[in-house]
Amino acid sequence: MQRARTQYSSNSLTLRMEAMQANGYIRGKMVRARLLHGFLWDYACSLSAGDDVLSYGRQDHDLHNLCVTFDVEGAIKGIPLELFFQVVGSSVIVEKGVYLRDLSNEEYNELYDTSAIRRLSLLVSILQRLKLIRRVNSGSSDDGVTSLHASPVYSLELKPYIEEPTLLIACSNFGSLDLCPDRHVMDEMIRHEFVLSNRDAIDEYWQFLEYTYAGVDLKDASHAFPGSTVHEFMGLSSKNDCWSEGSSTETSSQGQIQ
Repeated sequence: MQRARTQYSSNSLTLRMEAMQANGYIRGKMVRARLLHGFLWDYACSLSAGDDVLSYGRQDHDLHNLCVTFDVEGAIKGIPLELFFQVVGSSVIVEKGVYLRDLSNEEYNELYDTSAIRRLSLLVSILQRLKLIRRVNSGSSDDGVTSLHASPVYSLELKPYIEEPTLLIACSNFGSLDLCPDRHVMDEMIRHEFVLSNRDAIDEYWQFLEYTYAGVDLKDASHAFPGSTVHEFMGLSSKNDCWSEGSSTETSSQGQIQ
């Protein structure tokens, strides 16, 4: 009986994923994270004074004091439906509407259900661990009282960095980092700093991240950032490649769509 239930659950999950893919759901976590980051950057900047607060040639030192914030609930309501289906995913078919906020409450809750919130939360976590966004409150009201229904507020991180795990790869032939002749320069990991002042800079960041870490062994990358905090995009087979834009069934070991 338990076996029959498990088989039914598996079949149901497969059918649901096929329906999500038919709606445009993208397989790769890192591709979805990249798309979400681009949208959040556009959304947050549109809320700032002048709509293009980052486009007026600000100097690097100005970015240290620049805080561009957004709340998740407001951002999600403003996401185009096509992008929502690609990034968050849903098996529900919507006949009309351009943005999520255009839907009725019933349609909104059907699309943005518990499973969708879980998938979005994973992507937000990845962006936090990449230090591309930072949580600035926990959903408190103006009087300081925390509400269970308040939307958390985040800020964009405009000067992220990426460290190359190249030294570790170069030392791998010695069997131990302690035997590597360049072991003393481990603390001088090559760091690439970015200034995310426009969409071209954001594209450059993500392209370099993929180039540097896609396919890198987890052990090698764990000594560099963001390999030390974001394990989702390393050491993966081509079938489960988180950088892939293909649409094949993607499930976790617990049978959940991620």
